[in-house]
Amino acid sequence: MPGGKKSKERLTVLLCCNADGSEKFPPLAIGRSKKPRCFKNVKKLPCDYTSNKTAWMTSHIFLDFLHKFDRKMEKEKRKVLLLWISVLLTDKIFQQHESCVFSLRIARGRFNFWI
Repeated sequence: MPGGKKSKERLTVLLCCNADGSEKFPPLAIGRSKKPRCFKNVKKLPCDYTSNKTAWMTSHIFLDFLHKFDRKMEKEKRKVLLLWISVLLTDKIFQQHESCVFSLRIARGRFNFWI
């Protein structure tokens, strides 16, 4: 919107599953508000939720997730190899709707998808 403020709404989501998708870990959502108004009458969320000033994944939040994951695997006496992909989706995706180019930054590389 020309002349308007840029939205500061942010949400980061961490998803974790095994290779075939048959076992899924609860999603972790990271927002900016400690107690978002939309959660006011919600008794139980279908995901884990945490917050920080920027709604970004921090090393502290990621380490907490890894410790939780490790405790679960240790409790089940399982040994696993954990691989992760970091994907950044920005509002620029929606600004390029005419050309239908979706740009994703995955790890250190950049990949473009045309639809």
